[in-house]
Amino acid sequence: MAVKPIDPLCERTRAWASLELDGELSELEGVLFHEHVRSCEECAAVVEDLRQIAVIVRTTPLAEPSRSGFGFPARAAQPRARPLAVRALVAAAVIVLAAGLGLLGNSLGGSPRAPQPANPEFAFLPLSVDRQIRGLRQVPKPKQRVAPSGRLTTVV
Repeated sequence: MAVKPIDPLCERTRAWASLELDGELSELEGVLFHEHVRSCEECAAVVEDLRQIAVIVRTTPLAEPSRSGFGFPARAAQPRARPLAVRALVAAAVIVLAAGLGLLGNSLGGSPRAPQPANPEFAFLPLSVDRQIRGLRQVPKPKQRVAPSGRLTTVV
């Protein structure tokens, strides 16, 4: 069973239907919307269904949730404040634990991360060849000096 594609005008009108119900369409959009709804029976039916749903939703009274239905106490208990000494003790324990883990990590494996090759594209070459290639890449900087006129000149 093939699905019939929706006409772009119908798609736009159906997207605007909710905005029209809330009074949020611009004047031009409102004219285009109402003109299309008058000429398209399918869109008129969709818009009418949306209007009926909106009326039901807007006229239904809000329900108050029941606390007893969820097992909540009638009044929430206030959290007890912990004494300052307990907070300080917990903070000190966290600091000591972090320092201990740092020392343990350094004593077991040296540096925290494995050494990376200086340049990944030459990682497969022997070190002597890698140094030669790096030497080729380095272009010597020309020597420059300031002339009496204040301009920068290159010394050959």
